[in-house]
Parts: sequence; structure tokens; C-alpha cells
Amino acid sequence: MGARLPRAALAALLFVAAGGCASVRGGARPGPLDGVVTPGDPREAEARAQAVAARRPGDPSARLAAALVARRAADARGEAAELLALAAGAPRHPASLYALRRLSELAEDSPELARAVEAGLARALADGRFRGVAAYRARVARVIAAEVVGDHPQVAALRAENGAIRAWTLAGPLGRRRASDFVRTWPAEAGVLPESTPSPWDGPPRPTRFLPAPDGAVALEGEPGGGDVFLLAADVTLARGGAYLVSIGTAMSARVTIDGALVHERRDFEAFLPTVVHVPVTLAPGVHRLLVKVARTGERASLHLAFAREDGAPSDATAAPVRPGAAPPAAGRPRIGAPVLDARALAAALGRELGAPVGALLAGMDAAAFDREAAKALLADAEAALPRSAAVRVARALTVAADPSLDEQVARARAEAELREALALDPGHLAARLSLASLLRHAGRLDEADELVAATPARDARANPSPGREASLALARARLAEARGHVEAAEAQVAEALAGGGGCRALELGRDLAGRRRAVAVEDERARAFASCRDGRERLAD
Repeated sequence: MGARLPRAALAALLFVAAGGCASVRGGARPGPLDGVVTPGDPREAEARAQAVAARRPGDPSARLAAALVARRAADARGEAAELLALAAGAPRHPASLYALRRLSELAEDSPELARAVEAGLARALADGRFRGVAAYRARVARVIAAEVVGDHPQVAALRAENGAIRAWTLAGPLGRRRASDFVRTWPAEAGVLPESTPSPWDGPPRPTRFLPAPDGAVALEGEPGGGDVFLLAADVTLARGGAYLVSIGTAMSARVTIDGALVHERRDFEAFLPTVVHVPVTLAPGVHRLLVKVARTGERASLHLAFAREDGAPSDATAAPVRPGAAPPAAGRPRIGAPVLDARALAAALGRELGAPVGALLAGMDAAAFDREAAKALLADAEAALPRSAAVRVARALTVAADPSLDEQVARARAEAELREALALDPGHLAARLSLASLLRHAGRLDEADELVAATPARDARANPSPGREASLALARARLAEARGHVEAAEAQVAEALAGGGGCRALELGRDLAGRRRAVAVEDERARAFASCRDGRERLAD
């Protein structure tokens, strides 16, 4: 029937619960997060978390508790508000790293949330509250927020502050075998680029060429076939020098060197490896030759590389393409450390503050987007420690649904089983309920999805109002009605979702429904609003 849910579709609804609580750490009194991760009464946990956050607004675990409660209720606005307060109020707490990554996702939900993310993080960055990976993630969240609202000068400025390399020289293809030709050492790796390279097949030589990357990501999909191994080069000028985090993001095989010293090597053909790493490198002021040998894989052939400053200040790195035949600049040998804050390291840091099971859960969900195997292992650790946690079940469902190493039917079945177990443990977990309904709808099992949504328990009267919760429910009903061809019913539910701040997904569906009803004025109004969403103009053009 339907295809497997893409990561973004499921992630928009799934709840990742995590947090430290006294009972998890062995104490007797319940903490602000008790019942959110551990078995207990979720309604009491929700009331307690909100009360503690109101009483102790500077307590990161209290803010985390309130954010996770909002995510359980599928309330994106409430969750974002709490995560912004956590990140800005406790920027050195390891939970802020989780908060900043999640805010990057939430910023895409609507222009309103994007503006909230920008406002909440801009001052903290300007004040120097973030350092290292946290500063890098904060700027990434602001980049996404600026993209959503269409502020392209701000996007460019923030990428420059993170030190993104936006100008390259490309030589190749050097070879056509993505494994054996990648491990081979090519003469150009000494630092001097040729004017051209022989074609891997019979044909004219391929000239070495300038490759701009204005968005900070260089893509090789447009390069001709016949060869998969290429060499990218840039001369990076550092005005101040000092300690940097060289951030590398790619699913390709890649070998990164600076001034001839190996910074990082990733062999995609040998293992499932992280697609994002941060390597500390100490460099003197001046010009440094950056070389990256890459081999295309079956996944997207793109590379992002940045020289972010470890102190969190805006980067002083600028890049220029390398002229063929130009000798490498004279530079001292860099001092290179081991990659920092991988998934296990983040789990350990969170565990020291919040307890090991919570650290494993939070870090596992954080890593799902860039280190799938580590995420699966960490969530297995969390399940072993918390076998009756609905939060762990939902987290595992997200990971398995997006696992490309599984057959589509197997991934869907395993995700469904995890979500059903989560609802058996916590029937009021709205994010789990709506995620399962979405999965069933994609599989064409509309009757089951309708029954699941109709059985949603009423919200506890003791809890704070949650317009986002009602908007999420209305959008789920609208999608189910639309799947059955009930356009009028779907339109009524979309209108309710939009009134509650349903965001870009509700706007897109609402525009399509208005077009089917030939309600031109309504369609135009929603199209104008949807154009403010990320990639909204491009999708409207399609």
C-alpha cells in the first residue's frame, strides 16, 4: 500500500521524552520529570512539571520537563518556548545541546515559530553565552529560522559566523571506483591541483574548475558520471587563529586534511558512520590549504564544512578557491584533537546531570539524524533501563521508521508495534497517537486511523491550555477526511487547525483543499501565507 513514512513526516509528530528525575537517579521524592520518562501517572507528571517550571524558571530540568510535556501533547509552540528558555538560561548545561537541535526542527513548523527561535537565540549568541558545539547549533537553528521567513542576507551572515566554506575548486573525477580509488593516494593530494584530470573513460580531460557553494554545502550530483572520486580544495584565511571546531557534514566517503595533516577520514563503504563530526583544530593566523577527497555514494553527494570558533565568537575564517598549479601556502602544522561530543559523549554528559537512562534516551534521539547506529544502541540502553517507558517506545519508533537499512514493510511494522506499546503504557500520549494514525493513513488503513484519533482521551482539566494540541488533532482529522475524499469535512478541520496555529503543514493542506473547492480567494490567501514557509515558494511553483 503506502510508502514508508519519511523522517520529517514522523518526526514532526513524535515525542522524545527525556529528563532527569529524582526517582531515576535513585532518590525518594519525585522530581520535575518523574512520570515523563519513568512509569507513573502522566497527568500528575504534567501538572507537576508545569508547576515546577513556573516556580523555578531558571532550573534546566524544570524547563526540560515542561518542554517534554508540551511535546507529548503535540504542542510545538509550547515546546519551543520552554526549549528557548532552557537554552538561553542554561547554555552550558548538556541539555541545551538537545534543545538547540530540536529548535532547528521546530523552526520549520511555521514562520511564527521561526521568528520565536530567532528572537530567543540572537541575544544569547550576541552575549557570548554559547561555546563550541552549542554555539554552532544555535547558529544552525537561526539559519533555518531565517530561511523560513525568507531573510536571505541573514542566512548568509549566520553561515559566515559559523565559518562555512562557500568557495571551492573541484578536480576530477580522479577515479571511477568509489572504494579502491578512494583509498589510493593521488598526486594532487600533495596540495598542488592539476589544470585537468584524465577522463576515467575514453574522452577529453576534465578541467579543474571553480565550484561555488553559497549555501555552505557543495553538491556533486550535477557532476558527470563515469567517476566517483573527486578532490575539493580551498585556501582558508584565518584573521585571528586559535582554537576552532572543524565541522564536517557528509554521507560520502571523505578524507579531510589541513596543511597536509589529516583531520578526519570517513569511509562510507566500511561501516555505518556518523554523517556529522566536530574536530577541534588549533591553527595559526594566516592562509591554510584545505583539501577534501570525496567519493560519491548512493546517498546525497554533498558536503558541508565549517571553521567554527571554539569560544563561540563569530568565525574569522574566509575561503577562496585554489588556482591550479598554485603551491600550498607556508603554514605551521596544525594541532588536531579527537572529535568531540559524539552521541556517546553527549549521553555521558547528560547522564552525569540527569541519570544514565535519561542521558541515553535524550542522546539517542539527538543522534538519530546523523548517527543512526549510535542512536539505536543508545535507545536499546534506555529500553533496558526503562522497560515500561512510553517515551522510549516513541523514540524507538522514530528511529526504526527512518532506518533505510530495513525493508519498508519491516520498518513500518516495527514502528507500529513500538507506537502501540507506547499507547498501551500511556493512552494520553497524543504525539504517539497521531504518529500512529499518520502511519496507518499512509498504509491505507483509514478505518483504524479514524478509530485511533476518535479514541483520544480528553485533556486533563488541571493542565494549562494547549492550543497547539487542539490544532494538531484537527490537522490529523483533516488529513483523514481528505484521504477519504471528504473535502468539506477536511476543510472545516483545516480551518480549526489554522485558527489554533497549525503551521505550515496545515497551510499547505488548506491551500490544496481550497483549490479543489475552487475557492480562489481562500486559496490565494493561504498560498501567500504558505510562501513564508521554508521552501514554500518553490513548492508553490511546482
